Amino acid sequence: MREYAAQRSLYHLKEADPHAWVLPRLWGRAKAGMAAVEFDEFGGGRADRVHARLFADLMAGLDLNTAYGHFLDAAGAEALATVNLMSLFGLHRALRGALVGHFAAVEITSSPGSRRLAQAMRRTGAGPAAEHFYDEHVEADAVHEQVVRREVVAGLLEEEPRLDADVAFGVDATTYLEDRLAEHLLGAWRAGESSCACPSDRRSDHEQVLPHPREPEMSPMATVTLPGVYTPQDDTDLLIRLLHDEHLPPRADVLDVGTGTGAVALAAARLGARVTAIDISWRAALNAKANALLARLPVRVRRGDLLTPVTGRSFDLILSNPPYVPAPAAACPRRGPARAWDAGCDGRLVLDRICRDAPGLLKPGGVLLLVQSELSGPEETLRRLHAAGLDAGIVEHRSVAFGPVLRSRNGWLHDRGLIEDDAEKEELVVIRAVRLG
Repeated sequence: MREYAAQRSLYHLKEADPHAWVLPRLWGRAKAGMAAVEFDEFGGGRADRVHARLFADLMAGLDLNTAYGHFLDAAGAEALATVNLMSLFGLHRALRGALVGHFAAVEITSSPGSRRLAQAMRRTGAGPAAEHFYDEHVEADAVHEQVVRREVVAGLLEEEPRLDADVAFGVDATTYLEDRLAEHLLGAWRAGESSCACPSDRRSDHEQVLPHPREPEMSPMATVTLPGVYTPQDDTDLLIRLLHDEHLPPRADVLDVGTGTGAVALAAARLGARVTAIDISWRAALNAKANALLARLPVRVRRGDLLTPVTGRSFDLILSNPPYVPAPAAACPRRGPARAWDAGCDGRLVLDRICRDAPGLLKPGGVLLLVQSELSGPEETLRRLHAAGLDAGIVEHRSVAFGPVLRSRNGWLHDRGLIEDDAEKEELVVIRAVRLG
């Protein structure tokens, strides 16, 4: 049931929008009928009854992320085709007949299909929101069917009889793609397999595309990583997960320090925040900007040394996954990939500067979320943040296997007393600090 909701979310979270695009292209009865049905789809003037909102409530009841596009990578080609068809018809005036045919196919078949789905929701215990979504469509679409038949389709063909073949094409194309999606879903489930796309280079065979209910829900942003830019890893994922736990005010001002590919900044922008991202590396800044453009998200990217580019500004939330790995060299690298992780002999060259400067950029009640390794002294980070007047504590731990960098320094780290002889893992921590007042 959760897989079905995730795949259909790409359609149902915007289902009425492309249909509305045809309104300026219709006339007379067709336009009036279409507007009447769309008024119902958009909740009859009530935001809580918008059908896309009702489906979002269904998803929330199934412990699924309700952000549009969140399950894009999980959707198979069959699910994407149904969405792309609707958008294609809606975007082109010449295809207005096909869009009316698409609309007719959906509305005429919706009521009986929704009745069966409502029964399935009750049988599987999907919850009241899921039951309500389909119950609403049983009743509403039974009325819509008659309006679409008698007013929208009949009215369009009365005005433009030459579009009859286009209307038929819209009906046939919609039916074909919906049948193909149904065959894909049922075929996968009957074989005991997941219906979701699961590229082998991103997930092992035993991992599920959808997280288990009640687990934190966050899939990594799809980002491009240029050569020489830090690839998002466990620390990135950890920071993004904690970001999703924050209750940000509307249009919160968020700062991502050491943005790299921009993965954390994009996650904040997806939540509706006004995001500024900073990196000292020109390559990383360009990488983050490119990813923001690809994702069509408004992220302001600045190249500069830590917090210098935003001097004088203030933020509701500051996020940072800074360099924190202890290194034999006393200074931070001036160039090269290691600049993204090496931070002096104690791993604190960058952390100490953030502890010093970030508190002054927080609004009252503002939050700093900072990820680091236990190898670089989280107790010292807490001490410095407390001294700066912040209420700070460790809010998350994660144990991860040593990567190539730490494995190559195993002997050096042991000699400094930072790890035991047989150590194979490090502990990552996320520190949350709040400016009181």
